[in-house]
Amino acid sequence: MRCGRKLARVEGPGLLAGPRASNLDGVRIGRYDLTVPHLRRTRTALLVRSAALTIFLVLIMPDAVVGDPAPQQWHFYEQPLSHEVRCFLSVDAAVWKHNGPAMVHVRLENLTDKDLDLAITPSLYLTNAEEDTYWSPVDILRNRAFDIQHKQAPLKVHLDKQSSSDFKIDAANTKWAKEISCCWPSQSLGTVPPSRYSLRLELSDTDGKVVRSNEVTVLLEGQSDSEKK
Repeated sequence: MRCGRKLARVEGPGLLAGPRASNLDGVRIGRYDLTVPHLRRTRTALLVRSAALTIFLVLIMPDAVVGDPAPQQWHFYEQPLSHEVRCFLSVDAAVWKHNGPAMVHVRLENLTDKDLDLAITPSLYLTNAEEDTYWSPVDILRNRAFDIQHKQAPLKVHLDKQSSSDFKIDAANTKWAKEISCCWPSQSLGTVPPSRYSLRLELSDTDGKVVRSNEVTVLLEGQSDSEKK
């Protein structure tokens, strides 16, 4: 007697019958694919949420940029020049020997028809051809380093109308550092690399203006052979 097998096909409510397939015995069965509709619904929900988040960010931050951030552009503040005072700079010698004196002469001229009482912070700058700059805050009244680290008060300088005053400072007696540095100037002039430099003086006042001198070329020499031994 031949026996036949029948497969009862069950379709529940809400189930979508997919294409028929065969089991290991060769019997065709009904396959119900619930995965594809679920993935489609999940992907649609994620897209909707992402679009809603983008719209929300644009509304609350109109200047925000969605995507890769643009490179930052740095803007450096330059103090306005003063037109009331002129600063003239000169040196005793165009060659500064290692551990030798480096005398700098400063003349301040009042260009106005009134007396001026200045509160200034002077600084010397050395810049070479590679644009490496070293700076030194100086006290032109006492011929010494300006103690900027301990917040020394600005220098009080009085200039009569249409008059001038002369000062001098030995750059070898002040403290130096690279301009772009995390440290206050604390090194001697001998630590500045030997090179040909352009020397200038800048005087910043409490009003935010700056007096900039002319530039003078000096040659900073290194240690001699006898000093290296």
